[in-house]
Amino acid sequence: MPPWANRITLRLGSLEARVSRGRSQVSAEEKVIYSGIVALVALWFWLWSVVDATLGGPDRFRLARKSLWVTVCLVVPVLGGAAYLVIGRNFGTPRLRAPGGPE
Repeated sequence: MPPWANRITLRLGSLEARVSRGRSQVSAEEKVIYSGIVALVALWFWLWSVVDATLGGPDRFRLARKSLWVTVCLVVPVLGGAAYLVIGRNFGTPRLRAPGGPE
């Protein structure tokens, strides 16, 4: 095995990761940056799910009423949003109702 294979330094912009014998050594600064990115994505997803559930019409929901999905998204932020997206949101086209027909 060549001597350089035991320790490799990868550089990407200002971030630098050191790989030593297959194990990555991540600095504290990089951990803060990565956790901040994950937190921003989780916040964006939570806000999107709450706004989408709040502004959706009655034909957009499956298995429960609108008020229940908004409550689930507010009380259980990321998991509630994921449940709303997978189980509660109707992605199909809304059914058109004939005027004066049954609802």
